[in-house]
Amino acid sequence: MSITRFVAVLLALAQLVSSAQAQIPTTEDPGQLGFAIDRLQRIDLMLQRLVADNEISGAVILLARDGRIGHFVSVGNANLEEDLPMRSDTIFRLASMTKPIVSVGAMILFEEGRFQLTDPVSQYIPEFADVRVLEVDKGTLRQPSREITIQDLLRHTSGMAYAGESTIVDAYYVDAKLDDPSRTLEEMVLKISELPLAFSPGEGWEYGRSTEVLGHLIERIADEPLDSFLRDRVLEPLKMVDTGFFVSREKAHRFAMAYMRTDEGDLRVSENPIGEWLDRPKLLVPGGGMVSTAPDYFRFSQMLLNRGELDGVRILSPTTVDLMVRNHLRVEILPTEFGGPTWDWMVRGWGFGLGFRVLVDAVIAGSAASHGSYGWFGCNNTFFLIDPKERLIGIFMAQSVTCDYPGVREFQSLMHQALEK
Repeated sequence: MSITRFVAVLLALAQLVSSAQAQIPTTEDPGQLGFAIDRLQRIDLMLQRLVADNEISGAVILLARDGRIGHFVSVGNANLEEDLPMRSDTIFRLASMTKPIVSVGAMILFEEGRFQLTDPVSQYIPEFADVRVLEVDKGTLRQPSREITIQDLLRHTSGMAYAGESTIVDAYYVDAKLDDPSRTLEEMVLKISELPLAFSPGEGWEYGRSTEVLGHLIERIADEPLDSFLRDRVLEPLKMVDTGFFVSREKAHRFAMAYMRTDEGDLRVSENPIGEWLDRPKLLVPGGGMVSTAPDYFRFSQMLLNRGELDGVRILSPTTVDLMVRNHLRVEILPTEFGGPTWDWMVRGWGFGLGFRVLVDAVIAGSAASHGSYGWFGCNNTFFLIDPKERLIGIFMAQSVTCDYPGVREFQSLMHQALEK
């Protein structure tokens, strides 16, 4: 190897190291932030137990208060086959924790006067003027009582379903094969416009494909692809350097494998990141297609807790963030349901704002979080919660695909019991 080539390789390696370390925040004395050190250890023991029991391969958790990180722990492996440990900068599939980022992107356009929350979606995507509600008992379609609004998309009151196969309406979404990677986002959304609604907009809450439509609505209003819009307006301003719709090849060694627990109690690879995640996908999925790290998502969360600003960069106004994290569901809709006992704990006692669940009844939720706390989950076992009263952020990142969230329910409790002042 020539000296010139050798120097070039060293410089490239130095850049990789620099980029890998640039966003690793400093952990401060937890006692100074009001955390009890012995109680924080309960979180570590819980994570170690989950790894030992093959519930998860590993996890990264982050707790912060007043904008300062008091506990930042990596446990287990990001890749069991190659014996690669979880790291502070391990990259995870966000799944539905993509939705809050897309929702913030939409509200940037709202602040610019590009749309009103009460605008019908058909004003921007005309195909939604003809959507119909399925009368399940009759097997017929009827016109909804009103059109879907942008607010409906943000709070999941549009009547759109997911492909859960639990209802007749869900079956339509299964048959549509919406996640076909050969489609574009526009093609997916136009296909959604042909599917029936479970109810008239505003008359119920159902977690569905609303954010996919919201993402394409952003594209139409901003006249640019969703990924470039989010990059320019959210990710780069917040220095979320490891967040996007794919993993660049020089960062592939930091990308966690996703695992599934077998009937025998072992973990097996359920998804290989090589190929599928290392190039920009044709189909950008606003409801679940992004990747990120705990430090990046901390920056996003802290911006929200700061009511729209971080490190002197303002993404949204305080009043807009206040609007987003307020419950937008009518009393008649509450309590919400989420597919039966397996997942109802995620929404029982919670309302929904513009992109997040919002705590409205801590007693029903069985939660120690403060009234008005907000956040969401990702089906690959990711979770975040922001408690404005306690000035607290909790982030849990693991990678499994069964949507049973091992560790998340415990973390929700453990993050608050660790506070002593």
